[in-house]
Amino acid sequence: MTDCLMGNILTQIPKDKRIKADIKRLQGFTSEKDKIKFIQAANDMCYAVNSLKFKDWCCGYRFTNTLKTGMQVYDHIMSGDDLFGEADKDIDIDVTLYYKRFTSVIGYGLPNTLRTWVNKKFFFSMSKQELAGHIFHESLHKFGYNHISAKEYTSVPYACGNKVRDILKAVC
Repeated sequence: MTDCLMGNILTQIPKDKRIKADIKRLQGFTSEKDKIKFIQAANDMCYAVNSLKFKDWCCGYRFTNTLKTGMQVYDHIMSGDDLFGEADKDIDIDVTLYYKRFTSVIGYGLPNTLRTWVNKKFFFSMSKQELAGHIFHESLHKFGYNHISAKEYTSVPYACGNKVRDILKAVC
Protein backbone atom coordinates (compact mmCIF):
# COMPACT_ATOMS: atom_id res chain seq x y z
CA MET A 1 0.00 0.00 0.00
CA THR A 2 1.38 3.40 -0.92
CA ASP A 3 1.94 6.12 1.65
CA CYS A 4 -1.13 8.09 0.56
CA LEU A 5 -3.40 5.17 1.45
CA MET A 6 -1.96 4.67 4.92
CA GLY A 7 -3.86 7.59 6.40
CA ASN A 8 -6.98 7.28 4.23
CA ILE A 9 -8.35 3.91 5.18
CA LEU A 10 -11.43 2.91 3.21
CA THR A 11 -13.83 0.53 4.91
CA GLN A 12 -12.67 -2.87 3.73
CA ILE A 13 -14.57 -6.11 3.28
CA PRO A 14 -13.66 -8.87 5.78
CA LYS A 15 -10.09 -10.11 5.45
CA ASP A 16 -11.09 -13.65 4.44
CA LYS A 17 -13.08 -12.28 1.49
CA ARG A 18 -10.35 -10.03 0.05
CA ILE A 19 -8.55 -10.49 -3.25
CA LYS A 20 -4.80 -10.01 -3.67
CA ALA A 21 -2.38 -9.38 -6.52
CA ASP A 22 -0.19 -12.31 -7.51
CA ILE A 23 2.61 -10.85 -9.62
CA LYS A 24 4.00 -13.73 -11.66
CA ARG A 25 6.48 -11.82 -13.83
CA LEU A 26 7.62 -8.27 -14.61
CA GLN A 27 9.63 -7.82 -17.82
CA GLY A 28 11.04 -4.82 -19.65
CA PHE A 29 11.43 -2.67 -16.55
CA THR A 30 14.66 -0.69 -16.68
CA SER A 31 14.88 0.29 -13.03
CA GLU A 32 13.93 -0.93 -9.59
CA LYS A 33 12.01 2.33 -9.11
CA ASP A 34 9.73 1.45 -12.05
CA LYS A 35 9.13 -2.07 -10.69
CA ILE A 36 8.23 -0.60 -7.30
CA LYS A 37 5.80 1.84 -8.95
CA PHE A 38 4.09 -1.07 -10.69
CA ILE A 39 3.96 -3.28 -7.59
CA GLN A 40 2.55 -0.42 -5.48
CA ALA A 41 -0.08 0.28 -8.14
CA ALA A 42 -1.08 -3.41 -8.21
CA ASN A 43 -1.40 -3.46 -4.41
CA ASP A 44 -3.36 -0.19 -4.45
CA MET A 45 -5.66 -1.74 -7.07
CA CYS A 46 -6.46 -4.55 -4.64
CA TYR A 47 -6.96 -2.06 -1.83
CA ALA A 48 -9.62 -0.27 -3.89
CA VAL A 49 -11.28 -3.51 -5.08
CA ASN A 50 -11.41 -4.75 -1.48
CA SER A 51 -13.26 -1.64 -0.34
CA LEU A 52 -16.97 -1.55 0.44
CA LYS A 53 -17.12 1.48 -1.85
CA PHE A 54 -16.14 -0.68 -4.84
CA LYS A 55 -18.42 -3.54 -3.77
CA ASP A 56 -21.46 -1.29 -3.39
CA TRP A 57 -20.78 0.43 -6.72
CA CYS A 58 -20.10 -2.79 -8.65
CA CYS A 59 -23.11 -4.67 -7.26
CA GLY A 60 -25.41 -1.86 -8.34
CA TYR A 61 -23.84 -1.16 -11.75
CA ARG A 62 -25.37 -2.24 -15.07
CA PHE A 63 -22.50 -3.33 -17.28
CA THR A 64 -22.65 -3.67 -21.04
CA ASN A 65 -21.22 -6.53 -23.09
CA THR A 66 -22.01 -9.14 -20.41
CA LEU A 67 -25.15 -10.97 -19.34
CA LYS A 68 -24.03 -10.93 -15.70
CA THR A 69 -25.50 -8.64 -13.08
CA GLY A 70 -23.22 -6.30 -11.17
CA MET A 71 -23.36 -8.69 -8.20
CA GLN A 72 -22.34 -11.63 -10.39
CA VAL A 73 -19.45 -9.62 -11.85
CA TYR A 74 -18.32 -8.65 -8.35
CA ASP A 75 -18.49 -12.24 -7.08
CA HIS A 76 -16.55 -13.44 -10.13
CA ILE A 77 -13.81 -10.84 -9.62
CA MET A 78 -13.50 -11.62 -5.91
CA SER A 79 -13.24 -15.36 -6.62
CA GLY A 80 -10.08 -14.81 -8.65
CA ASP A 81 -11.42 -17.27 -11.23
CA ASP A 82 -9.58 -16.10 -14.35
CA LEU A 83 -9.22 -17.96 -17.64
CA PHE A 84 -5.95 -19.62 -16.59
CA GLY A 85 -6.50 -21.01 -13.13
CA GLU A 86 -8.91 -21.82 -10.39
CA ALA A 87 -10.89 -19.60 -8.07
CA ASP A 88 -7.86 -18.77 -5.93
CA LYS A 89 -8.88 -15.29 -4.71
CA ASP A 90 -6.08 -13.49 -6.53
CA ILE A 91 -5.44 -11.51 -9.66
CA ASP A 92 -2.58 -13.05 -11.60
CA ILE A 93 -0.28 -10.47 -13.19
CA ASP A 94 2.36 -11.05 -15.85
CA VAL A 95 3.36 -7.78 -17.51
CA THR A 96 5.89 -6.70 -20.09
CA LEU A 97 6.77 -3.09 -20.78
CA TYR A 98 7.28 -2.24 -24.44
CA TYR A 99 7.63 0.96 -26.42
CA LYS A 100 5.61 2.07 -29.42
CA ARG A 101 5.71 5.77 -30.21
CA PHE A 102 2.90 6.38 -32.69
CA THR A 103 -0.07 4.88 -30.89
CA SER A 104 -2.77 5.79 -28.41
CA VAL A 105 -2.86 2.25 -26.99
CA ILE A 106 -1.82 2.26 -23.32
CA GLY A 107 -1.54 -1.51 -23.22
CA TYR A 108 -3.09 -4.72 -24.40
CA GLY A 109 -3.43 -8.41 -23.75
CA LEU A 110 -4.03 -11.42 -25.95
CA PRO A 111 -6.82 -13.89 -25.14
CA ASN A 112 -4.61 -16.97 -25.06
CA THR A 113 -1.98 -15.75 -22.57
CA LEU A 114 -1.83 -14.41 -19.04
CA ARG A 115 0.69 -11.78 -20.15
CA THR A 116 -0.28 -8.17 -20.77
CA TRP A 117 1.81 -5.45 -22.32
CA VAL A 118 2.05 -1.82 -21.15
CA ASN A 119 3.46 0.89 -23.41
CA LYS A 120 6.36 2.76 -21.78
CA LYS A 121 5.17 5.84 -23.68
CA PHE A 122 2.33 6.05 -21.13
CA PHE A 123 3.74 4.13 -18.15
CA PHE A 124 6.25 6.78 -17.10
CA SER A 125 3.69 9.60 -17.05
CA MET A 126 0.85 7.65 -15.41
CA SER A 127 0.01 8.28 -11.78
CA LYS A 128 -0.17 5.19 -9.54
CA GLN A 129 -3.94 5.62 -9.47
CA GLU A 130 -4.15 5.61 -13.28
CA LEU A 131 -1.79 2.64 -13.46
CA ALA A 132 -3.87 0.73 -10.89
CA GLY A 133 -6.98 1.32 -12.98
CA HIS A 134 -5.16 0.18 -16.11
CA ILE A 135 -3.81 -2.97 -14.41
CA PHE A 136 -7.35 -3.82 -13.31
CA HIS A 137 -8.75 -3.14 -16.79
CA GLU A 138 -6.23 -5.51 -18.39
CA SER A 139 -6.71 -8.11 -15.65
CA LEU A 140 -10.44 -8.19 -16.27
CA HIS A 141 -9.81 -9.30 -19.85
CA LYS A 142 -8.14 -12.36 -18.29
CA PHE A 143 -11.42 -12.99 -16.43
CA GLY A 144 -13.17 -13.18 -19.81
CA TYR A 145 -14.62 -9.65 -19.97
CA ASN A 146 -14.21 -7.65 -23.16
CA HIS A 147 -15.32 -4.47 -24.84
CA ILE A 148 -16.26 -3.74 -28.42
CA SER A 149 -14.24 -0.55 -28.67
CA ALA A 150 -12.06 1.77 -26.61
CA LYS A 151 -15.15 3.94 -26.13
CA GLU A 152 -17.28 1.31 -24.40
CA TYR A 153 -16.86 2.84 -20.97
CA THR A 154 -19.73 0.82 -19.47
CA SER A 155 -18.04 -2.53 -20.19
CA VAL A 156 -16.62 -4.43 -17.23
CA PRO A 157 -12.94 -3.65 -18.00
CA TYR A 158 -13.44 0.08 -18.57
CA ALA A 159 -16.07 0.75 -15.89
CA CYS A 160 -14.23 -1.21 -13.18
CA GLY A 161 -10.79 0.10 -14.12
CA ASN A 162 -12.07 3.67 -14.08
CA LYS A 163 -13.83 3.11 -10.74
CA VAL A 164 -10.64 1.77 -9.13
CA ARG A 165 -8.73 4.81 -10.44
CA ASP A 166 -11.39 7.18 -9.11
CA ILE A 167 -11.56 5.52 -5.68
CA LEU A 168 -7.78 5.81 -5.33
CA LYS A 169 -7.74 9.43 -6.52
CA ALA A 170 -10.35 10.28 -3.90
CA VAL A 171 -8.22 8.94 -1.04
CA CYS A 172 -4.80 10.17 -2.20
